[in-house]
Amino acid sequence: MDSYSQLLEKIRIPQPSLQKFAVISIFEKLRSAPPYLNPDSAPGTDAITQCLHSTSASVLDQSVRELCRLVRDSKLDLSRGLMELQSALEESDSRFVSLFVKGIGFLVRFGFQKNELRFIASETHPFVKVNCNVMLSYRNLTKDMALGKRKIAGRRLVGNGVSS
Repeated sequence: MDSYSQLLEKIRIPQPSLQKFAVISIFEKLRSAPPYLNPDSAPGTDAITQCLHSTSASVLDQSVRELCRLVRDSKLDLSRGLMELQSALEESDSRFVSLFVKGIGFLVRFGFQKNELRFIASETHPFVKVNCNVMLSYRNLTKDMALGKRKIAGRRLVGNGVSS
């Protein structure tokens, strides 16, 4: 049985305080794990990915905080931390964008302070990627709202005896 399985099960229980405690426990275990369970191992990577791809706000909030702590404490490479957050951002619901933006912002500031962060092209800068994702989310949201309005208007017409 995987070392993180029991804790990962607890992040699925719909109790925010229990979820938060489980996330903290997972990342504490990652922080002090032997090489075969550390953040760079397959089980460690899977645990981080599952936490960052949760649909629970409390799990995501705590996961972003803990991932930033791993990077700050030199337990995870800065570029890997940014990659994990960007990957999760691209697949997340639009209501969680701000959580990932704050985490990416922290890591970018941290990287510049440590003089560890360099970008070859502007397209690879995390804020450019975030902005593209936000604009895409906004476009999708407005398109969905327009579609919803049309469906509601269509139902009203059919409900009033007018066929479409």
